[in-house]
Amino acid sequence: MSMLITLSLINYIFILMHYNCLDMEDTSADINNYRMAHESDKEWHMRRAFLLAHRGKFSDSRLRCLSSCYINVECYGCRYPNALMRQLEELSAGMPRHRQ
Repeated sequence: MSMLITLSLINYIFILMHYNCLDMEDTSADINNYRMAHESDKEWHMRRAFLLAHRGKFSDSRLRCLSSCYINVECYGCRYPNALMRQLEELSAGMPRHRQ
């Protein structure tokens, strides 16, 4: 279990570092430019809905980070520190779900 937590923390740090170097423009016309090459159609649909729902509430880099964490939790069962998990739970209310 501790290895899973360690891997989740490493993934979270990577996402933070990666997105702090990128800025997302604030136009819905460009939202499709934020799709990552490795994302499936299902993942992109979910992450796009998250991005659109919460755009303007956070900095661009934070929003992109949160959207990736949302996908990691919903699609892959990743876990993050409790404060982030609570925030994701609040933000994901009404969002598309992937879990089976």
